[in-house]
Amino acid sequence: MKKYTSVFGLIARGSFYKILVILCATCIAQLAVYGVSLMMALDAFQENSLAGYTVLPPQMEDGTLLLPWIFGLGLVLTALTLMRFDAENGSKPSYTLMRLQVTARTVLVTRVIYQISVFFLFWMAEIVTLFLAGMIYLHVMPPVYIGDQLLLLTFYTDPFMHGTLPLGDTLLWLRNLILILSLGSCAMRPKASESRLPIFPMLVTLGAAFCWRCDLYDISEAIVVIVSGTCITAFYLESHLGLLSGDGKKGERNETNETASNA
Repeated sequence: MKKYTSVFGLIARGSFYKILVILCATCIAQLAVYGVSLMMALDAFQENSLAGYTVLPPQMEDGTLLLPWIFGLGLVLTALTLMRFDAENGSKPSYTLMRLQVTARTVLVTRVIYQISVFFLFWMAEIVTLFLAGMIYLHVMPPVYIGDQLLLLTFYTDPFMHGTLPLGDTLLWLRNLILILSLGSCAMRPKASESRLPIFPMLVTLGAAFCWRCDLYDISEAIVVIVSGTCITAFYLESHLGLLSGDGKKGERNETNETASNA
């Protein structure tokens, strides 16, 4: 077990702190944008309170619409970081992996687990960020906009917040898990001979990063994401690891010899 923990640590060493910076920057940027739009909405409310306004001013809605775009940008930057930095950057990590006597397939499986864990952490951090935004709203807005179940209702009625934390919507929970799996399985570093980032994985990343909003009245979009995400995840698990057809053993020897020759 200690050997596999060491492999996980070597894989995470090249990118984890950079991803942590991206994660913190994404959360702070979202809270800052939300806070500014909230202050603008509060000013508009105070100016028009005598006119009998009972809905949120447009400034608040505009600020909320920016949150999924900031979240998606953070996911894209995370995927780029994972593609650029891994344990094969440099001969010292590769030499260490050889000394641990683990197969190339084990390294790939561990890397996929690490990448899925990173995107899962990003998702959980986004839920916490949305809760913090809701607490800020409850703290600064006038009592006329605050109810006992306001935060819960917001997570049910806002397309992005409900898509991120679906509550009782089982289909969206499945969609989100498929998104995490597809992001983690395709965010692999290109081979050393490739000078450019792979096009298809980047398209998958862009699609998965910006489809966390949900249609509150139509489930067809979620079904399309689940089916396509499952196919993409299966394709990358098969192409990288051979888990579905059992061909991983065959490519394992070649990848081990290639790693040894590169080191």
